[in-house]
Amino acid sequence: MARRKKDRNEFKAKKKGSENLATPRLLLVTEGEMEGQGLPDFIKKLVVQDALKFQVLSKTKRIHNGDTVPVTKIVKDLNKICDVTLGRDAEYIACVIDLEGRNCTSQEFENDVKTNVTNDKTVVGIASRSMENWILGDITNMERTIRPCTAPNHNNFRVPDNIPHPAERTVKRYWTKYRKTDDGVKFLKNVCPQNIRQKSESFLIFSNALFAMNQNIV
Repeated sequence: MARRKKDRNEFKAKKKGSENLATPRLLLVTEGEMEGQGLPDFIKKLVVQDALKFQVLSKTKRIHNGDTVPVTKIVKDLNKICDVTLGRDAEYIACVIDLEGRNCTSQEFENDVKTNVTNDKTVVGIASRSMENWILGDITNMERTIRPCTAPNHNNFRVPDNIPHPAERTVKRYWTKYRKTDDGVKFLKNVCPQNIRQKSESFLIFSNALFAMNQNIV
């Protein structure tokens, strides 16, 4: 009887494993510790909400970004990750980085990166201006996750992409002890992609690109 139960459990485990392998794996390429820890759970919710076919991997790859990092460096590093990852560790890649203080729009920066990516299995998402801008698109769930020191006026967060210095000034105004690698991860894991998409144009562009790539899966 015990042997039969063991055989059934092994069969279920093998079946589950084969199902997971049949689901296209999506690797996230991010730039910071907060994104590396919180973004997989956030994108998993987006996958469920949009009924996408991806299996979002919990382990991410890191890419260097910043105001002074040229696009050529970002493209070179991203293409290198794609070359060693696609077909082995994942079938698709989503690179999500910040616009930072660059003198251009998030879509212009995305186009500069995407047009030089050497494969069609990668989407690029640019948070304008940082990941906190996306998070501030769902202020209600931020309040539910961590109680703010001062109640924020929700009318101030209708267009989160336009909020300058979101982490240093805006988030810390209401959550004075805010730490990206602790509170930022909690916020990112608990905010709702659908709510953010209604307010953030840069996140809408990214989620549409992910949906379009999903449509090519046969």
